Amino acid sequence: MTKLLGLSAVAAALVLCAGCFTAPYGAPVSAPIQMTKGAGQVVDNAVPCTKVGKSMAKGIILVGFGDASVDAAVKAAGIKKIHHIDTEQFNVLGIYCEANTVVYGE
Repeated sequence: MTKLLGLSAVAAALVLCAGCFTAPYGAPVSAPIQMTKGAGQVVDNAVPCTKVGKSMAKGIILVGFGDASVDAAVKAAGIKKIHHIDTEQFNVLGIYCEANTVVYGE
């Protein structure tokens, strides 16, 4: 009975942390440690990449905090025109997660 209870607890934890086990755009990753980068949107190729803004959100177990929005990254670097946007994710066993948004522009 205790083995069944233990397996149920592990299964419930995996279901609760399932969002941390995916790469950008929902591609599943089965590695215990995940570090991925994904291409975002290309907005305007005529805009030079003279500034880089970064925003970050973190999660520890079931608590998330931070602002990884494009708006936060734009404000951090004072970007007026966006060239393109990249995303980065880091995850360790679903216990610690980081999501970064990187905006390039002028």
